[in-house]
Amino acid sequence: MRPLTLSLLLVTFPLLAQHVPDPDDILVTGPRPKVLLVGTFHFEYYDLDAHVTDKDKRVNVKEPKRQQEMQELVDHIARFKPTAIAVEAGPNTGWLMKRYAEYQRTDSIQRADEREQIGFRLMKRFALDTLYGVDARTLVADLVD
Repeated sequence: MRPLTLSLLLVTFPLLAQHVPDPDDILVTGPRPKVLLVGTFHFEYYDLDAHVTDKDKRVNVKEPKRQQEMQELVDHIARFKPTAIAVEAGPNTGWLMKRYAEYQRTDSIQRADEREQIGFRLMKRFALDTLYGVDARTLVADLVD
């Protein structure tokens, strides 16, 4: 038993002497990232995902408290100074741009949709004129093409 304990100590001791870099160092000393990827749940709960949130556990992002939190999130993302915004949508985003034009006229976001709650606010803040659609297709759809 004693040789086994000694062997384990001799094997593990050098592991403890290794330098473990601070993962946050990249934020301070590393190169500035070119892409910021923000992920959210579907604010409108389309019930199309593998995980479906129970109705009594859903968050209403249109409540005043949530709207304040949404603005804080947008303010935080804005520190990145985006020059383009891509959202989960097909390549044809004309329907989203039509809704964005309505938002510009009324300064009111009518839907809980994350593309509008976050994307539209950032587009307006940075005077961007295009919302890019990106989406992963299903394996079956890729095989059919």
